[in-house]
Amino acid sequence: TSTSTSKRSGSYHNHQIEVEERNILHLQIIQNMIELHPKGLLVLDSKNRSPLYRAVESLNCHSNIVVAVLRKMELLFSGETHSLHTPDKNDVKILIRRAIFGLHKQTNNDGHVVNRKGCKTILSPLKDLWQVFLHLRRVTTTKYLKDVFLVDDADLENIMRDEETISLSELILACIVPDDQDSKSNILKDQLLSKHFVQQIGDLWTKVLVLMCAAFHGSVEYLMDKEQSEWYPIHAAISCKAPLCVLSLTIQLFPNDLKKKNSMGRTPLVQALSTLKPNTKFIRTLALADENAASIPDRRGLLPLHLALNRNIRWSGGLDNIFSAYPGAASARNPSTNAFPFVDAAGQRALPECPSSEAGQTSFENEWLTTVYVLLRADPSVVYKNV
Repeated sequence: TSTSTSKRSGSYHNHQIEVEERNILHLQIIQNMIELHPKGLLVLDSKNRSPLYRAVESLNCHSNIVVAVLRKMELLFSGETHSLHTPDKNDVKILIRRAIFGLHKQTNNDGHVVNRKGCKTILSPLKDLWQVFLHLRRVTTTKYLKDVFLVDDADLENIMRDEETISLSELILACIVPDDQDSKSNILKDQLLSKHFVQQIGDLWTKVLVLMCAAFHGSVEYLMDKEQSEWYPIHAAISCKAPLCVLSLTIQLFPNDLKKKNSMGRTPLVQALSTLKPNTKFIRTLALADENAASIPDRRGLLPLHLALNRNIRWSGGLDNIFSAYPGAASARNPSTNAFPFVDAAGQRALPECPSSEAGQTSFENEWLTTVYVLLRADPSVVYKNV
């Protein structure tokens, strides 16, 4: 048995070397083609797919090719001249993000497509990768993995390089969190399992990470010569509105980033609370993932509890998780309003966006009362301090 296992391990190792050599050769060919015709990177095929899209979509294209394509596109965008001006850094960032997220036909207020010259629907390579991960989340059988991913028995057994063999399907179930689960035990899975899972799905995760972070920074050059943990991957997942399963996996792989502030002085939790339309599942996930993050203010001195109340986050929408993570925030004045949290919570009662239906109004009032009561109960002395 040990001899057969050793042979399979050796076979797998040789296969990996062959794959690496093939990837290097493939990258060299692509780079030569790009140098001969760089503007070909901006040409769409008959299905409005860019070369970047095809590089991301193809299982035969390594993530190094995706990086090479993005770097050359960024260089092209930087050097282009327009009728009005030469693009500045912000223009380049916008173009990079459009290449990653796609560009859809413009519509007017009635929803009708506006016919404008040169306005095309460019397919988004990143959004298509989201669908792959959402599909992986539903995978449950090894047979499916063998049929679809062409994974053989030897790979399933030996790719782990560990004493305990874990099948890819088990890793998927262990690492990718379903959208309807947000308990702490489900969010913070074993980090080692997550790393094994990323190894098993090959280069797919690297492509996801590169596209997310390049879109977040508006530049792939920013990522060069930096460790992946320095790319602000959790911030990027939030900014890109990644599926919850992708955000959860990112948290598992980079747990130390949960307390890290970006250039705007925001932790991932603050980032989620500062978006145009806060995602309550993101908020709950981040608050549960690291309770210490709830005690870290933004650069204005606002704690996550203050921000959540400012953004009218309901008790069941993550406010309860933020408060439970750091109850001491109930005693801290809001630097913007100089009021204690219970006062800001009481002000939610008169919001114009309160539910109009009777059932919705009753639910809202119950949550509103719960919020004010819990915040007052945490520190009753704030009533006297507020006078």
